[in-house]
Amino acid sequence: MKKTLLYILFFSLWTSSFAQNNTLVSPFEKYQYESLIYSIDSNYYPSITSCQDVEYSNLLSNKNSLISYNKSNYLIETSPIFEIGGGIDIGEKRFISKNALGITSSFSSDKFNFKLRYSYHIAGLPNYLDSVYHQQEVIPSIAIPNEIKNNLYAFHNLNFMFSYKIKDYFKAEIGHGEHFFGDGYRSLLLSDNASNYPYLKLQTDISKKIRYVNLYGKLTDVRESIDKGYFSHNQKYFASHYLTWNATKRLKLSFFETIVWETGDSLRKRGVELYYLNPVILYRPVEFALGSPDNVLMGLNASMTIGKNNVLYAQLLLDEFYLNEIRAGISHILHPNDSTINYGAWVNKQAVQFGIKSYQVFGIKNSFARAEFNMIRPYTYSHRQIKQNYAHHNQSLAHPWNSNIYEFIFQFNYYSKRWSVENTFMYSLVGIDEDSTTHVGQNIYQLTWDSSVNNSVAVNYYGNEIGQGSQQYILFNKTTFNYLLIPDYNVFLSCGYIYRKQLSRESSLNTSYFFLRISSGISDWFTNM
Repeated sequence: MKKTLLYILFFSLWTSSFAQNNTLVSPFEKYQYESLIYSIDSNYYPSITSCQDVEYSNLLSNKNSLISYNKSNYLIETSPIFEIGGGIDIGEKRFISKNALGITSSFSSDKFNFKLRYSYHIAGLPNYLDSVYHQQEVIPSIAIPNEIKNNLYAFHNLNFMFSYKIKDYFKAEIGHGEHFFGDGYRSLLLSDNASNYPYLKLQTDISKKIRYVNLYGKLTDVRESIDKGYFSHNQKYFASHYLTWNATKRLKLSFFETIVWETGDSLRKRGVELYYLNPVILYRPVEFALGSPDNVLMGLNASMTIGKNNVLYAQLLLDEFYLNEIRAGISHILHPNDSTINYGAWVNKQAVQFGIKSYQVFGIKNSFARAEFNMIRPYTYSHRQIKQNYAHHNQSLAHPWNSNIYEFIFQFNYYSKRWSVENTFMYSLVGIDEDSTTHVGQNIYQLTWDSSVNNSVAVNYYGNEIGQGSQQYILFNKTTFNYLLIPDYNVFLSCGYIYRKQLSRESSLNTSYFFLRISSGISDWFTNM
């Protein structure tokens, strides 16, 4: 590994003599990009758009990489990426180092595109993330690391994509990475919360205002209790449809559905289920036709541009939906003292998001603000078969806290060409299990059913509400100052402060963390939760 890192460093320094800039996106460029794609005069699809998408690269400044070979019909670019930094955990009186080295490279032409990003990290974790690692054996949103010593971890991060534009309206892509559907800080449909996974994506422009995405991925269950061989039964697949429609200049509507199935069970080895590869079917009827116990989720995403710079957005996720039980819940709200109403059925597994964001707050140029509310009912994303939960590498494919949560998020950022300040505030109520004999709906790696299956904990059919169990009140605030230290090479100097307090009747966990880092091409990957 040392030889590999030395080779990457040598190659990066040697190529720096060929050019003066790189293609990495700065906070200011990302702000400009997002404000443009939400403009009422644009016809982009913001809820499925990424800064890495080739077709949107013209929205960003056209910089040269450290090595760049440009011909009339193709472009090759390569740049080093790195991070050098650390911080002080005041409460625990310890220094936390955070270092990484890697490379990014791309090839682009009219039809074919390739992008690769690799980095090797050696880092410590603030106490709240270290606590998550010791519970889940994974660093949130990143990877399963190798623990070098107490609170010092090493891990690789690799993502890549190959895409080919078959027709002007149809593109195929394979790769290893993450995806995000939505307009919010969180996505309750599919987010980048889990680590990278292999995927196939088909993108079809049905018309100038409708885009249809088929996404197929391979996921892994890494619990200790099961075989971890690459071709073992801990592998599972998911298939997703995402249809987004620019209904008007201001209104954008999207429909989402996905299904998760394991590669095999006690009866048979299934592998890839060909029925689910049909790009136009609805998964729920096919699931019933196959007589399968697979996990189907459906959802909606909507956004509305208000004025020129403000966006209202919302999401609805349906894991299970029983109309009579919904009506009973509404009746309980209207008549809270009526003891004859059975409400809070566990089978109603839904999540809701509401938010508003502004790209010019109160007329302040280059400012951004967001207010967002997320609500996820207990047992959402879980399943009767644990391996068919909506998760990968011990991490939810949606929200970092899985489910059984209320969450409020507020952001305010200000950008200039050389510097920026970003602040994120969160307040959450999460209900977790008190011990191994309870299942209150937050841990999606528990089997979920209202009767015991293989000695599992049976859940209560009625009386379930968000926050049940051991109530964790979490306050989180992160402030970051960024300065573009070396514009020619997109090198940033960043410093900031994280304050976090997690409080329950049983315990408390406080974090007070100052940090300083110099980086190029590697964002601050500490999860905000």
